[in-house]
Amino acid sequence: MTTAFKERSKSSPWRKVGCAPWEAGIFSGTTPAASTTFNPVRLPNVWFSASLNERTETKATYQLNPSVRLTIEWPEGEPDWCRPIVRNLAEILALPEGWNSYGAKPVNLYAAVDAIGVLSTIMPLDGPLPQVVPTSPGGVQLEWHKGGVDLEIVIKPSNPIHVSFEDQRNKASWEGDLGADRSQLKNILQELARR
Repeated sequence: MTTAFKERSKSSPWRKVGCAPWEAGIFSGTTPAASTTFNPVRLPNVWFSASLNERTETKATYQLNPSVRLTIEWPEGEPDWCRPIVRNLAEILALPEGWNSYGAKPVNLYAAVDAIGVLSTIMPLDGPLPQVVPTSPGGVQLEWHKGGVDLEIVIKPSNPIHVSFEDQRNKASWEGDLGADRSQLKNILQELARR
């Protein structure tokens, strides 16, 4: 039984999220080939499998914790940033309540899934990896600090996604809730890849 369902942007390689207590699944708008097979690979703390169908889409499954499996269909193939980010998310999802010794909540599964969704819409192929940090209310914060640029994206379980940006070189800064147009964030990350 699905406990949550969310629609996402058409510019993203994923369209729907359904999370049950035992599974989180992300599916693109296309149906995978019937001949798709999985070859599991065991890595420390995170389980991955991936396969390629005849349309050169990659379907990858990630084990976020013992009871949650995340499946993503990547239309252009799995990006290099995905596995390191999933590993980091799996680590912070394992944090217990009170992990910061001040009563912090455990990281919310939906915030972790949303973090992957946000990254899928903004990360260039050669973009720098963000730091993945838990927040005390149970959210996820993605941070880039490079070349005088500070970019932070805060994903809380039930609030709008918040972004703050500062470029010390150009003396530019802004902050606000993340909207449907993510081109500005894409441009920032492309610039960070060049710095």
